[in-house]
Amino acid sequence: LKSFRKKMSLVPVPVCSGCGQVAAVSISCSTCCLLCCGTCFGLTSSDFGGEARLLSLLSVRVCSMCSEPVPLTAPEQVEAAPAAVSDEGATDSTEVSAAPAAVSEEVPSAPEQMPTPAAAENKAPSTATDKETVRKDDQVRVPEPVVVKRERCWIHGKDLKLFCLQCDECICGECFLDAGGHMRHQIDFVEAVYKEKRAETERKLAALDEKVKNLKQDVVQVVKNLEIVEVAERDVLGEIEAVCEEA
Repeated sequence: LKSFRKKMSLVPVPVCSGCGQVAAVSISCSTCCLLCCGTCFGLTSSDFGGEARLLSLLSVRVCSMCSEPVPLTAPEQVEAAPAAVSDEGATDSTEVSAAPAAVSEEVPSAPEQMPTPAAAENKAPSTATDKETVRKDDQVRVPEPVVVKRERCWIHGKDLKLFCLQCDECICGECFLDAGGHMRHQIDFVEAVYKEKRAETERKLAALDEKVKNLKQDVVQVVKNLEIVEVAERDVLGEIEAVCEEA
């Protein structure tokens, strides 16, 4: 049984993809990635020995099938026909070959697509909307974070993080304990008091601005009233002079 298996064992034999014959040495083509024999690569038996074999295998990478010229297509054959025919045939073939060119010249190029008025109107509002959005984004002001300068208590040496609302001064945590002088006083954080004071100041400034605006309007109205009084005064004086002249 063992001898039968030895006789029936199959040995892989390289076959050339180009000529279909058994190849003692197969080389992979870098173009088509097929295994071909040395003959298809243009190698002779003298190239398969020592350094010459190594040089040949490294230098030759394109098989004969890939190096063959590409067959001419129908239009190329029509263009190449005038060189092989007589003068009369050359004239006819030239006319035939020139015909597609003339046809191609007559075909108008595709015009550039211009936006229609409706599309332009549709795009214009979107652009205006984008500009309005950008303007609104520019107008939005991000409030600055509240940063309070930290000072230390001159008694306990700790940060003044609290604010005594009764004494109206900044204190530390030790000042609010039993040993401190602000025990049982109403206190709050410095940041919260700062925000409240700042908001109150802004409200007062806004009220003052409104008062200034009203005063300016009152001044304008007073000036107009003075002009009216001056005109009336001139009219009265003119009437008095007229009465005096008549008398």
